[in-house]
Amino acid sequence: GAPVTTALDMSQTQALTRAAAVGSAQARAGGDVVPSAPFLIASHGLLGWYWPVSGKLSVLHSGQGIYYGIVPEGDAGGDNAHMPKSLWVVSRPHNVGSNADAKTARRNFLLKVDASPTEDVHVSEGREELAAVPIASVFTHDAYGYANEVLVADTARGDVLRYALDALDGAASGGGRLPEDDEVKDAHVAMHLFTRKDHINTLLAGDSHALALLHSGGPSRAVLFDKECAAQASA
Repeated sequence: GAPVTTALDMSQTQALTRAAAVGSAQARAGGDVVPSAPFLIASHGLLGWYWPVSGKLSVLHSGQGIYYGIVPEGDAGGDNAHMPKSLWVVSRPHNVGSNADAKTARRNFLLKVDASPTEDVHVSEGREELAAVPIASVFTHDAYGYANEVLVADTARGDVLRYALDALDGAASGGGRLPEDDEVKDAHVAMHLFTRKDHINTLLAGDSHALALLHSGGPSRAVLFDKECAAQASA
């Protein structure tokens, strides 16, 4: 049968909102309303670091459609300690629509990119990707990394894909862009939780459970699910 999911009630949603507000207030406690540290931005057409104080933008990757879901890896060290050395990010074609045929739609990729920030050197063209791995997802809207896994939102089919980070790193070890039909074998588990009408938009994961935000053409829903139960029920 279908794995059990739980829609969060209003009190739980408000608790999450309050927690976010407290974190924001703590960040402002030092008096700086605008943080000096850069933000990683994944958007239509580019992935990059943005410095809100100086207004500088250092492009890490561009020209590969829409970028979604940042999964950091490693530590840049030195002056950039606590900032990622590299990262994985989803790259998919511009809005092909959730009705795209999964067999004929252009392949979605997880890109591995050098993430070291370079505010002093303005980079407008982006950097060469370290690797590009095709994924079994269409109309992808998010990727979230936790421990040794990456969850991917396959919005066209309503699935949540669970990738082993070791398998992705193994596929990327040779560098370069893998052919679109050279999908990483046995690297993912598809959890058949929703439909394309639910429109999975955002993912958040922990040790045993994950949270999916659904935009279903009406009020949005936050749905909590057990990852292991979902994987077993979808096998």
